[in-house]
Amino acid sequence: MKLKDLVNVSRSGVVLNRLKKSKEPLEGYAYRYITVKSLKGDGKIDFKELEETKVEESVNPRYLTEYNDIVMRSSEPFSASVIEQNAENLIVTSNLYVLKEISEKVLPEYLCIYLNSKQAMRQLVRHVSQSTISTISIKTIAELDVIIPTIETQQRIIDISNTAHKEIELLEELLNAKQVLSNSVIESLISDKEKK
Repeated sequence: MKLKDLVNVSRSGVVLNRLKKSKEPLEGYAYRYITVKSLKGDGKIDFKELEETKVEESVNPRYLTEYNDIVMRSSEPFSASVIEQNAENLIVTSNLYVLKEISEKVLPEYLCIYLNSKQAMRQLVRHVSQSTISTISIKTIAELDVIIPTIETQQRIIDISNTAHKEIELLEELLNAKQVLSNSVIESLISDKEKK
């Protein structure tokens, strides 16, 4: 099934320079916005990488994220992230595409996992524009073939993916703690050596 049969893919983000910045710090509308750095390769949004701006007028809702939207990079490395409830009302910048109005045939999290899969990437890479920065068109994304298993299988894939991400996060925390501990022991031994 084509992606265009599952979602509305006709939207890209807003050009931030076209928004009138608020001249007064206490006036205007405050928004956070998603940049390419905000999209992690694992389908999540890195909230530490969100930027903030104040504008004179409210932003058209079509440029703001909603729960279960999918935001996708238009340039390499291609990646997609699903919008969770804590990521609503973020501005989507012009170098990202927003997939909205997702069909009931597909779970948004599964679709995001699929868009980040090697199978989807192989399809996209075949249609990359050959310029300084490799990009894909919205038409290419719309024509992407998507494999749609049963809802139950989609949910199993989501569960497996979530478990793997949690395990990776725990291993990274353990690795960081081990690094801190070993650095501390080394510093302590060096300090002891200096005292003698």
